[in-house]
Amino acid sequence: MSQVRALVRNSRGGKEKDDKEKRARQIFDKTRLAIKKDSKESELRELLPNLTAAVELSPSVAQYYYVRAGIFS
Repeated sequence: MSQVRALVRNSRGGKEKDDKEKRARQIFDKTRLAIKKDSKESELRELLPNLTAAVELSPSVAQYYYVRAGIFS
């Protein structure tokens, strides 16, 4: 969870909403590339903090929630 806070904190520093959304997209894209069909559950759980950070930075993007929820199913 500290990783999530660090990612969010680094994005706040007086930046505007567009910057947060851009950072969220970067985090999400990087994480999505790491997710593979044959990934083990433990590997996927390691990616959860990144997806959580994307959700916290840009909560209006449903795709971030959908991919994050897919890890639990």
